[in-house]
Amino acid sequence: MDAETRQAVCAAAVKAAKAVNYENAGTIEFIADASEGLRADRIWFMEMNTRLQVEHPVTEEITGVDLVEWQLRVASGEPIPLKQEELSINGHAIEARLYAEDPAKGFLPSTGRLDHLRLSRLDNQIMPTLNMYFDAGFVGHEAGWDTDIPSLRVESGVEQGDEVSPHYDPMIAKLVVRAADRMTAISELANKCSEAEIWPVRTNASFLSRLLCETSFKTGEMTTAFIGSLGEDILQPTPLSDRNASLGLGLLRDDIEKNTGTSGLNKFRLNSDKKDQGHVFVNDKRYTIAFPEFKLIGPGVDDWVETALVRSENAIILFENGNPHRVSLRPPVSAGSQLNDGAILSPMPGRIIAVDVATGDTVTKGQKLLTLEAMKMEHSLTAPFDGVVAELNAEAGAQVQVEALLARIEVAD
Repeated sequence: MDAETRQAVCAAAVKAAKAVNYENAGTIEFIADASEGLRADRIWFMEMNTRLQVEHPVTEEITGVDLVEWQLRVASGEPIPLKQEELSINGHAIEARLYAEDPAKGFLPSTGRLDHLRLSRLDNQIMPTLNMYFDAGFVGHEAGWDTDIPSLRVESGVEQGDEVSPHYDPMIAKLVVRAADRMTAISELANKCSEAEIWPVRTNASFLSRLLCETSFKTGEMTTAFIGSLGEDILQPTPLSDRNASLGLGLLRDDIEKNTGTSGLNKFRLNSDKKDQGHVFVNDKRYTIAFPEFKLIGPGVDDWVETALVRSENAIILFENGNPHRVSLRPPVSAGSQLNDGAILSPMPGRIIAVDVATGDTVTKGQKLLTLEAMKMEHSLTAPFDGVVAELNAEAGAQVQVEALLARIEVAD
């Protein structure tokens, strides 16, 4: 956005607020047609929100003002600390909403306890933050910012051990990076998203990191169809590198010896006819391993990728590029696997707002069976294959719990 266009948009926002005698913090939203380049005559007023928005930290980062403090001062009868012409923009800021949701499942919200939550590698790898401090709540400001040094701001209302419930918006945190220019800010934010470690609640951390690395995002050429145009691959978690899978495997030595009752790996046998081989599961993928070296047998080893880990019951959880990976001697058991049996389970607590079939109806794969409303979103549950509705335990208006059996589809005779 050039200076002339920015001035036109800001002037329109001020004019809109004055037109309704508005006296508070507010957000004016516009919609732009940039098909012929971003121009002031191709930008239109869309709506006004009489409050601060989730993205207000971006404004604070590039202007050096604390909008929440300003709200409190004005409410106390004080004048606004600065006039419009006294404000200036320094550097570039970009924010990502870290959500408890699963992109691979249509961004379905994920609920549960945050057994492990780490939003940045603060111990020894966080980038310099001369102007801010990291906290679970609001982040304070100091004067004299150095925009040449990238900084990370995290705002979150949860901490490790808290519960993500189905009753509220599933946002875990806002990650905000400020830097001297747009490209640096994007790159640093992608790195920070990839550092997130959250388990067992699913998040969009890895998805955000991959999205930020897309060329069309960096060049500002995305549209409202941007995510859909990237295909299904952008929604799927990246697989764990072989080298880190080997790391997780090595950490299972004690579990293997305990489960097999062996004191030496030369005698070890697990799900295999060979004494020198066994199996381990990384998420739902089975690997063959060789003993006593504890090495993966495969066509090659990926380059090493920095990872972090935690223990969870009988598994090792490895974090790589924002994705959690479960390494265990046994495959994961998930409710979703029951879909092969035709059982339609509620993915989360919620309210049924529509039922589109009846018992005995013939349905086709992908046909909508019912709609569930949960966490401010509507989710369509569909038939896993062609068949007949053999059982239906859903009615409009009913509240249901997670994994409740709502319907069962059977293959037609």
